[in-house]
Amino acid sequence: MDIGKDHCRVIPPIEKETGFKKFEYLRHMYGYTLVPDIKKNVHILEIGSGEGYGTRYLSEYPIKIVAIDIMKYPPYPGQQKPSNIEYFQALGTHLPFRSDLFDCVISFQVIEHIQNEKMFLNEIHRVLKNGGNVLITTPNRKLRLFPFQKPRNPYHIHEYSGKELYRLLRKFFDSVTILGIKTRPDLMDAEIARVKPSLLSLLPQKINLLTSRYRGEKFRAVLEYSRRRTLSENTDGFSNVELEDFYLSEDFNSGLDIVVYAKK
Repeated sequence: MDIGKDHCRVIPPIEKETGFKKFEYLRHMYGYTLVPDIKKNVHILEIGSGEGYGTRYLSEYPIKIVAIDIMKYPPYPGQQKPSNIEYFQALGTHLPFRSDLFDCVISFQVIEHIQNEKMFLNEIHRVLKNGGNVLITTPNRKLRLFPFQKPRNPYHIHEYSGKELYRLLRKFFDSVTILGIKTRPDLMDAEIARVKPSLLSLLPQKINLLTSRYRGEKFRAVLEYSRRRTLSENTDGFSNVELEDFYLSEDFNSGLDIVVYAKK
């Protein structure tokens, strides 16, 4: 799977491409269909716009979007940027905006990459208007990790359960709802088979701990490859997937991703 220039991005699949790449792309895209009040003339901040495919999807509605990312370049190479999008290079923990500015803040598949999640959420709270909405998605650790296990993805700082995210968000927002993203049973089975934890998945982390004194560039490359292999070695079973195959469920514990709706 091509995950982009900084190795943690989902790239839109090429036309007519099927299988796992399309599954992963549509799984990410589904979050954008959940944005509240999307048809109103609202001011939305997206933290972590990545390659910009979701931001472009939202730009088709009569809304104003501010998109930030750590990339140094706008995510529209060779394309004209939609007129209702402003792009900034910035960090989610240091937002370059005044307080009480946005009607809605969205951030998809980002919080698991954040070192200081409390600063991240505090900044979201600060720039959000009173009564404003927050929408966050993140991988569900219950499907991917043992309770004691650290993320296998080397670019994930921390992966969350639904209950953990609820407790965290309640420190900043009065109203918090946790849901899960699910898909067709055959696709659910294929993804669970791909990411389910095993004793083998612990091996790279044990090696990392035992050889921490002797790490070099070559060793880090091998370790990274081993971590990635445990997540992506099985990509069979992802056929004929469409955006309509994804849906929300109150059973967040068994969802592919956790969805957080919060209100200030």
